[in-house]
Amino acid sequence: MLGALDELSRRVAEIYLHVDLDGFDPTVAPGVADDPVPGGLSLADAEHAICAASERFRIRAATLATFTPERDEGEKTLQLALRIIQLVGQVSR
Repeated sequence: MLGALDELSRRVAEIYLHVDLDGFDPTVAPGVADDPVPGGLSLADAEHAICAASERFRIRAATLATFTPERDEGEKTLQLALRIIQLVGQVSR
C-alpha cells in the first residue's frame, strides 16, 4: 500500500478520501449495507491507511459510506465510524 501511495504522491498533492465500511471485518463493523464478509479491515488497518495518506497528501474531502444502523450490533459500526471521523479531522488540519 505504501508504495502505491508514494507513486501517487508524485502525481497529485490533494485527495478525496473515501472510506467504505463494507470493507471492514464484521467483528468491527457489522452494521453495513451489504452482507459483511470475514477477513476485512481492522480499525488499526484503517488508522494506518488514513495516517499514511495524510502524510503524503492534503485530504480535501472525505466520505464515510454504507453505515446501516439497523444492522449494527452493540454500536460497533457506529463507534468505528466516529473514530474514523475523529482521525480524519485530526490529520486533515
